[in-house]
Amino acid sequence: MPCDAITANKNTILNPKTKWRLVPIVLFICILVHSTWVCAAIEQFLNKTPKGGYEIIIPTSSLSIKTAHDIAAYLKQNQLERLGIVNDYTNYYEESSSQTKLAYMIILESLSENTSLKVLNLENNNLGSTGALSLAHGLQGNRSLTTIDIGYNHFDDDGILAITSAMLSNPSLRNVDLSFNRMGVNGVVGVCKLFGVNRLINRINLGGNAIGSQGTGIIANALRGYAALTCLDLHYNNIRTEGAIALVAALASLPNLEILNLSTNHIDDAGIIEIVNAIRDQNALTTLDLGNNNAGSTTMVKTVAGLLQRNPRVTTLNLEKNYISRDEIKTLLLDTLVNHNHSLLNLNCDYDPGLINAIVERNKLLAQLSSRLDLYTLGECEELHQRLPRDLIYQVLAEYFIGYNNLKYYLLMIMDGTIEKRFTKLTEEDKKLIADVMDRQTFIIRRLQQLNVPIQVQGSMSKYDCGNSNVLN
Repeated sequence: MPCDAITANKNTILNPKTKWRLVPIVLFICILVHSTWVCAAIEQFLNKTPKGGYEIIIPTSSLSIKTAHDIAAYLKQNQLERLGIVNDYTNYYEESSSQTKLAYMIILESLSENTSLKVLNLENNNLGSTGALSLAHGLQGNRSLTTIDIGYNHFDDDGILAITSAMLSNPSLRNVDLSFNRMGVNGVVGVCKLFGVNRLINRINLGGNAIGSQGTGIIANALRGYAALTCLDLHYNNIRTEGAIALVAALASLPNLEILNLSTNHIDDAGIIEIVNAIRDQNALTTLDLGNNNAGSTTMVKTVAGLLQRNPRVTTLNLEKNYISRDEIKTLLLDTLVNHNHSLLNLNCDYDPGLINAIVERNKLLAQLSSRLDLYTLGECEELHQRLPRDLIYQVLAEYFIGYNNLKYYLLMIMDGTIEKRFTKLTEEDKKLIADVMDRQTFIIRRLQQLNVPIQVQGSMSKYDCGNSNVLN
């Protein structure tokens, strides 16, 4: 190539106008390379969410300064919907290294520039006072978070106050977990301010703090008439009987409460009775945890049994580690479980494990059966002469075929033509479910006899052998 050609080519490349035209291209390439580097650094932790965004669930052992900057970049670019940092190498009482704390700070403070994150899980990361301030700074400008789990982080009252104050500006917040920190009465005041501003929070977990009876009274006042609340967890807070009684009026005013956890709180019989009476008409209630308290009187057990008979929606009950010890009390509770409530799917009550498991398994099988059977009309069966919609089948099975011996007798009469009844085609799977229900019921009856529990199982029909499930085949 001639020298003049080379010179011309060189001059063209070095022409100032040409150089400035190349600047946007060079910047684009740099951004592209940087984005690729960011993706490569955290690619193994990046997953697509069903709605099209991204989520990162990263172990603490992988949380370097570089990775923190990568995550911060994703947050600032509004590409993340879910972020979780899982502590995989330190325990709750271990102090995080200075490098790890700096990495947390980089991530947390970037939240203020994010508008896409929905779920933040920082449970069990021992963030302490410094982390609380960084998190509060990040939450100041965030309006998108709906769920935040910051339990087990050694946040004291000052940290809780800073965080909850920052949350006041977020109307989207629905689920808040502040469990197992160092929250006392002052921290509770901050939480209650949040309740006052945001009346749409569904779930609150304050378990494992130091709220006490005084803090519980403050919470009770803030929650009166809080219609949105579906889950209240105050376990392990030493609220005692005084705190439990303070909660009564608030609990009675929560129409959508589904889950209540008051376990490990030193509540005696009087407190438990007041609590159960307050929620006995709460039709939404499905889970009640009263375990590890100081209750066990006959009156208390009668009150709980009355709740189970009154509310068939309760599926989970924990009464373990109380003082339900006398045989007559156990008999009272078992009579309710065997004959009057068939909805419990999870049960802890410090009694014979085989018997309790059989009761629970029977109920689970019945739930499956009721979802499969298509009941259109009720024929002549004893005094029943009514038409029921499909959604009441569970109620029919629970209320009219109590004991399931009666259910078996009834189904047998249907199958041999004694009663005219229309079902959706009774499949082999349906028959097996029915047989399994009867097997569990037979085991329950025999186990009660072995334990000398004086319970008469309702609905027994001597015409058919309870142990012969093959009759359905």
